[in-house]
Amino acid sequence: MREAQRMLSETFLSVKEIRAKLGNIDRSHDDSFASPVERIFIGTNGAEEGGCNNPQRQGLSADLADGFRPNNVLGGIPTIALDYSPNWDAQLFEWTPSAIQQGFRGQVREEFQILNFVRDGLLTGPGGAAFGISGFSINCPIAQRLD
Repeated sequence: MREAQRMLSETFLSVKEIRAKLGNIDRSHDDSFASPVERIFIGTNGAEEGGCNNPQRQGLSADLADGFRPNNVLGGIPTIALDYSPNWDAQLFEWTPSAIQQGFRGQVREEFQILNFVRDGLLTGPGGAAFGISGFSINCPIAQRLD
């Protein structure tokens, strides 16, 4: 029994060791070769009117309003993106008041669409902050892809 415990302790990391290693992951270089992270884009103030009947519905505000999924966007999909990682860097985005007033707020579905909207000033970080790393990551490997 002690031999088995010794072998397990040598094979697997403790929770403390895992936390220490995850804390050292560099989340600033997504979409670069051998990046340890994949971006997940999470809207904070997407369209929520009409609930799930609204094809533009997206974001945490919609999720909180009706209890259904927020329709987040992954930067890469397993089996398609060769650099996919199950360690997701959460990047929160918010539609600007100007974008909403001009009718641009809708469901975004693709990483580069989001990045273009950020470049064009339609999306920012929460509260108008600069868009980018939100400071937390999610470890959530996708077990099955449904087409």
